[in-house]
Amino acid sequence: MFYGAQSYDGIMLIDSAIKAVKGNLSNVDGMVKEMEKANFRSLRGPFTYNVNHHPIQNFYLLKTEKLASGDIEMRIQKTIFEKHKDSYFQDCKMK
Repeated sequence: MFYGAQSYDGIMLIDSAIKAVKGNLSNVDGMVKEMEKANFRSLRGPFTYNVNHHPIQNFYLLKTEKLASGDIEMRIQKTIFEKHKDSYFQDCKMK
């Protein structure tokens, strides 16, 4: 589920940037600035981008559960990290 959500979010991120530059794909700088805003509704909850373009986001402990219908579903048990930043963002030259 969460890998699918990440893929969906990637598509929505690109879509939000294209809409913001009114379809002008040659406006690369404008698209990058819009992508940095993450101005779309993510399936994974709110997040922003750090200076190195890695997301600042929550991470969850998941558990596989079998439903009464026989289907299997991943369910969030608890939040492991809130607004987690990757360990190397301070070393990034993109600042």
